[in-house]
Amino acid sequence: MEASGCRIIEYPDKNAEFSIYDVADQHLLNRGSSMSHILKDRDRIAEDDYALWFEGGDYCLPESAEVLTKRGFVKGIDLASTDMVLGYEHGKTRWVKVNNKFIIKNAELISFGSYSFAATCTENHRWLCRSGRGKESYCTLNEINTGQGIVVSAPCVEDGDINITPTEASLLGWLITDGCVRTLSKNSFNAGIAQSPRKYLDVIKKEFKELITGEYSVANSDCSQINLAAKKVRELFDKIGICHETIKDDLLKIVARFPQQSRKAMLDSMLKADGWAEQATIKNYLRKPRLRFSQKRGAVLDIFCVLATMEGLRLGKFIEAKNGVVTVGISHSKLARKQSLRKKGETTQGVAWCIKTETGNFVCRIGDQITITGNCDFIYPGDKRFDAQSFDPDVSVNDLAELANLALIHYCAIYLPIAHKCLGILLGNHEQKALTHKSQMFIHSALCDKMNAPNMRYSGFTDLYFVHKPNRRKVNLCISYTPPEKFTAKLRVFIHHGMGAANTAGGKINKLKSLVDMVDADLVMMSHVHEQFAKAFLKLQPNHNCTEIGQKVTMGLITGSYLKTYAEGFTGYGEIAGYSPTTLGATRARYKPSEMTLIVENRGDNVGVKGV
Repeated sequence: MEASGCRIIEYPDKNAEFSIYDVADQHLLNRGSSMSHILKDRDRIAEDDYALWFEGGDYCLPESAEVLTKRGFVKGIDLASTDMVLGYEHGKTRWVKVNNKFIIKNAELISFGSYSFAATCTENHRWLCRSGRGKESYCTLNEINTGQGIVVSAPCVEDGDINITPTEASLLGWLITDGCVRTLSKNSFNAGIAQSPRKYLDVIKKEFKELITGEYSVANSDCSQINLAAKKVRELFDKIGICHETIKDDLLKIVARFPQQSRKAMLDSMLKADGWAEQATIKNYLRKPRLRFSQKRGAVLDIFCVLATMEGLRLGKFIEAKNGVVTVGISHSKLARKQSLRKKGETTQGVAWCIKTETGNFVCRIGDQITITGNCDFIYPGDKRFDAQSFDPDVSVNDLAELANLALIHYCAIYLPIAHKCLGILLGNHEQKALTHKSQMFIHSALCDKMNAPNMRYSGFTDLYFVHKPNRRKVNLCISYTPPEKFTAKLRVFIHHGMGAANTAGGKINKLKSLVDMVDADLVMMSHVHEQFAKAFLKLQPNHNCTEIGQKVTMGLITGSYLKTYAEGFTGYGEIAGYSPTTLGATRARYKPSEMTLIVENRGDNVGVKGV
């Protein structure tokens, strides 16, 4: 629900009568949707200078978040169509294609986490969760149960396409941590590995004995330097396509493409060089020792993160010291447990994005947090809800790849000409179910942005302030959170998409009455039940000093639908359920500010027989 502020409506004609439409249940792209009625109501609003309207419904990760690709971590908004991303399936990860990408410029973002987990996303973003019994499902933060946890990591079992042996990969791991590649000239360099203390000196000498050209000890220290044959090191660099001057940055772009055993060997050498097992303390003496890794921010730390993630290790909190060195622990648990997760700070606004993959998820990095996360959803082919016959015949096979985006495009093509008259846009039950199923809610936000109209979610209040301005040439609608100092009249409106599955007239009017009884408003509007109704609801109310009995009126209306229950050529869900034929078109309320009169009416088109 939204308390969406006020709408200040300035107008020139003192005796003007405004028409307020609830346009809802268009069911765009559905074969039963009556486009002729949609366009007819759209044109009525466009041609009436004093017409206003609500959209009644049925029509992700922050910008900085990155996704793990074969070329390393890439910002989602920079993801190329050719990129493969790491997706999760049956306890393991593999490379998958990106089917769709969505970006929303102004999304509401929440932050949450625990000591060892932190993330920022839209409220309805869905996470891959696992219960204590091993059952996996996708949940928003609010849907995660106490016995569940977010699945953070899983190993990648696929081999890469780069020809490199485990020994060669191990050498690279040592070179970028305890080693050095020193440029002598444009085409020459020397390479070596240092050890202080000499903990792994014998391991290094044994593993790379064919490459060692010399060893010496640094005076007055416990440090040994091993020199490597530059020619053989160069052959390795040329073999995998990296340059000695930019070895770290070049490796970051290709390390995800190493074979599995080579990735494991390189990670092992990096942990030996810059890793250690934490010492036992009073607090952790009963736990297994936790491995930790330290490096300054940059390519080497990112390489470690890629290798550890693909090995299925869960990286914990990143702790940065004053000297810029970051220490990260490797957690034994693969889950971020529900009981430790807490929302942090206030909701913020920002750019958000999400993608759709064949596995329904992908590996991402949000700040320092690397985790598996769910992706976008719409009713695409293969979904058990998919019904090909229900689509408009003009929807092509190619269009089925991005139905959500196509619906947004169609909606804007129809209603952008009257966007300047829109009082607010609601979600319908169909959008709510589809867009929250796998975190596609940003599509609704994108629609509101394109229409430049307030997002009123599933229901909301707004106050309409009518301000007579004789010098104005036309009506001007302004969205504000500050009421005007002077106005002719104010109308409080509550609008709700609707609920329930009533099929009788009495059942439908009772749904409207329940909303009227629940709220304090002058006009209550709802949709969803695909029928037009209008009624005045009265309540007894004494005057301000309780000396006279009066009555307060709330006008209620149910707007019609644009989806025909019975359409020739296909069978829809309404026909299967035996629903009554729907009343097509929007219901309107007529309000005259100068007289403060509100009339709620139904309209029927094509009534009677046209003569010849």
